[in-house]
Amino acid sequence: MFQKKIKKNYLFFLFFGLIIFTLFLNNSFNYLDPDLGWHLKAGQDIWQNKEVSLVNHYNYTLKDKDWVNHEWLVDLGSFLIFENFGYIILSIIFALMSTLVVILLFYLIKIINDKNKYLKNFYLIFSLLGYFMLAPSFGVRMQVMGILNLVLLLIIIAKYDKEPKYNYLLCLIPLFLFWANAHASFLFGLAILFLYLFVKIISHINLIKKIKFINTGKILSKKKIFLLFIFILSSLVITLLNPYGLELYSFLKGYGNTFYLSYISEWLPIYHLPINYYTVSYISIFLALIFLNFKYLKNKISINIFWWLLIFLTIIMAIKSKRNSTLLLISSFPVMIALAQAIFSKEELNILKNKINYYINNKIFKIFFIIIYLLLLFKISLTTSFTNKPFQAYCNKYPCQAVNLIKERADLKELKMLNNYDWGGYLIWVWPEKQLFIDGRMPQLEYEKHTILEEYVDFFDEDKLKKHLEKHQINLILMNKVKEIKEKDSTWYKAIDKKLKNNSKNNLIKFLKDSDNWEQIFTDDISIIYVKKTSL
Repeated sequence: MFQKKIKKNYLFFLFFGLIIFTLFLNNSFNYLDPDLGWHLKAGQDIWQNKEVSLVNHYNYTLKDKDWVNHEWLVDLGSFLIFENFGYIILSIIFALMSTLVVILLFYLIKIINDKNKYLKNFYLIFSLLGYFMLAPSFGVRMQVMGILNLVLLLIIIAKYDKEPKYNYLLCLIPLFLFWANAHASFLFGLAILFLYLFVKIISHINLIKKIKFINTGKILSKKKIFLLFIFILSSLVITLLNPYGLELYSFLKGYGNTFYLSYISEWLPIYHLPINYYTVSYISIFLALIFLNFKYLKNKISINIFWWLLIFLTIIMAIKSKRNSTLLLISSFPVMIALAQAIFSKEELNILKNKINYYINNKIFKIFFIIIYLLLLFKISLTTSFTNKPFQAYCNKYPCQAVNLIKERADLKELKMLNNYDWGGYLIWVWPEKQLFIDGRMPQLEYEKHTILEEYVDFFDEDKLKKHLEKHQINLILMNKVKEIKEKDSTWYKAIDKKLKNNSKNNLIKFLKDSDNWEQIFTDDISIIYVKKTSL
């Protein structure tokens, strides 16, 4: 019986993991991350120079200024894989890590809901919605490593909460040593640890003990709470073992300027276009399940308050920024499964289980399932645009022809250039010799009492752009083609997005088009190049 159960679990993870891996791999080849170029270039510099650079070399605006690459370790690993094995292998590795996140998430759910016999059923029901929430954050993106570390941290906390052994706490030290050198999200991990410590401390307050609906988990002795504190403090200290030391924290303080949250697409609030309806649906379903359980069904679900506080925090973060929807999913999925099961009575769950077992044991259904499964894998594989040369294959999104033209013309390539923000990472890889105005590495870095991103955005301000072009002595402009907004749509756009970023970009192009001092020398479906006539 035990061997049969192991076999079923093996087959479940094999079938489920393979389809999720195929979907993530397909997602990786559907786009090229705008920041991948500078990540690979940073990794190449580390490998060639045998040291982590402490200054910026890629921009004339911030040349030789301090730069902290909080993802240096992943950049180095990604470059070595890309250089020696190609983009396909790099994509496969990131897809495997993404799949591991999903599988470990199931393991986390199993730890928290250890008495739930129907985990797989409810997990599969919500996993598809979860995939579409995760997809925008996954692919060949360094933040995948941060998400993987987050799941590992929550597993350690869940295991320790069930069985408070210091062996689990020992795992925190190597985790945070790696995490601090892999991705800045380790700060969120530290915040989670202190939140968990807070819950364990208040569990000793008599008033908290008397409140029936508050579950603080296993109450730790004061000695164990102190030990927990020591390990959390050690996890904090170990993060200082990085190439930048305390400068890592000083750099991250720069994120206190929140202008980038109102300009960069993935950092925009959840209600800004384009809306991720999967995230909105997930939050709606989650809130509906809470309402059903506590208003109508009145089920006594015993869920640790730590998870509720973490969910509340990540819901706020997800509403404020689309990028954080992944954190919400990881934090709330175990509770979502528990809430979903609680809606059904034991009798209903047994009926559901018997029906599922009937179909699983039916030979005709098995054959039908395998055929559909293989067809689905085949379809996903056919729609996956495999390429080993990503910086040549995605010329429908990046200015391949425009860059080649500038590089070929001696009278253009030395000119001071204003580049499109989204193309900075691409340009750093395909043309590392060219100094840029800006790229995606440091939108929050200070420049003349504001951020470099704000300085960049001023080029699209109708009242400031002319002075800015003169101030920075710009002679060459490489911008993306902006879709014209029709007059009848302008009111609708204003109602949705006050900043009208597309219209703002049109301000610059309109100025250049109408100016006698600038000449358009190239345009295609992607890009447009303007040169100052006195430079020709």
